[in-house]
Amino acid sequence: MQEMLRNRRCRSWTEASDLIGRVASRLLSSGSPLLESVGRSCRKWRAQIANGLAKNQMGVRLSNGVAEGLNNQIKTLKKIANGCTNFDRFRKRVLLCLTYSKNGNR
Repeated sequence: MQEMLRNRRCRSWTEASDLIGRVASRLLSSGSPLLESVGRSCRKWRAQIANGLAKNQMGVRLSNGVAEGLNNQIKTLKKIANGCTNFDRFRKRVLLCLTYSKNGNR
């Protein structure tokens, strides 16, 4: 796992996939049932893990952090609304808050 942390800047998907393969084979040969289970999971999800580690063709690493942040803001607004019955009004409030929070204003 330390190797993955040291080499988390993979330039291509192939490089990331090879890294996952090396880590998985080390885990599988560790002798510990828990680590072998992690190694099997790494092999099973190799492509998905490589997608998370590698950069795309434009040299940018993709993340769903923006979507998670928006979801968190919407959940917070739902808590504040506390039983709002007019969905159209709630939707407009969410859009208004999300629009102004992008600029740093609330």
